Amino acid sequence: MAGRAQLAAMAPHVDLAIGVSQFNSGELVAAGYANVHTVPLFIEPRRFSEDKAERTAAARLRRRSATLIAVSRVMPHKRFEDVLALHREVLRLRSDARLLIVGGYQPGGAYFRLLSGTAKQIPNVFFLGRLSHAQLVAAYRSASVFVSMSEHEGFGLPLLEAMAAELPVLAFAAAAVPETLGGAGIAFDEKRFAFLAELVDELNESAVLRRAVLRGERRRLRELSSDVSTERMAEALAATAAKRARKPRSSPHSPIGPTGSQPANCRTAARRAPPASSATWSSPCATGSTPSTTCTTCPAPTDAIRPSTPMA
Repeated sequence: MAGRAQLAAMAPHVDLAIGVSQFNSGELVAAGYANVHTVPLFIEPRRFSEDKAERTAAARLRRRSATLIAVSRVMPHKRFEDVLALHREVLRLRSDARLLIVGGYQPGGAYFRLLSGTAKQIPNVFFLGRLSHAQLVAAYRSASVFVSMSEHEGFGLPLLEAMAAELPVLAFAAAAVPETLGGAGIAFDEKRFAFLAELVDELNESAVLRRAVLRGERRRLRELSSDVSTERMAEALAATAAKRARKPRSSPHSPIGPTGSQPANCRTAARRAPPASSATWSSPCATGSTPSTTCTTCPAPTDAIRPSTPMA
């Protein structure tokens, strides 16, 4: 809540606000931002090709069994308990099925302790923690289906990573997920685990279904390309520059004084005020901020190019 309050407080001082999805842009508008544009994230598919996988990790993880993979920070809103519930149902159909969970977690945290306690009662669950990029590619490439049960995503970059790694995507249709999928992958709006387990089994068994899903995902990756994001960013900057050019300049009879100099108290206020022109980028944050919270500590993700405008 504090992050959202800070976001709203900055709105009057920002000329251009950018959301990485229409969902995030809507949150910026609701927070009071006037000039909001959407510039989607993208990845470079070649960085998830099989030759980019770490060989040692690939050899350790590769199995012929059906393997679910979930990639995200282990947080309550990601609903990993639902991923475990799905895996339990998949095991009823395939006793050798595995579940790989990739992402940072707090070993002593209450949520992780709850998950690990549940996982001990279910065979073949592996918490891999944080991985290097090459190890992550190996994990993706060793899996057969990517699954997301998250109930809040401002974009959902792992959805695209899984597509680039040639994995069928099975994702709960919450927040920005349907927008990011853009008709690719398989989105569902009811967590009926037994039914979803049968779908996972079908994706492993039916080459026809699998090819159709992967074909749609390749199309979506082309739609979310660097060229598209670059064009959207250029349009946002050009529109903002045009608006600034139309703004009237201060009158010589401005209240700041006949000579144009500011009184001391005005100069002090000006020094304390945020910059008159800045850009807000609304996106998932590695520090755990909400998707609409600006962050000054997070570098751009390795696989997502963000604009070179200053962050608020």
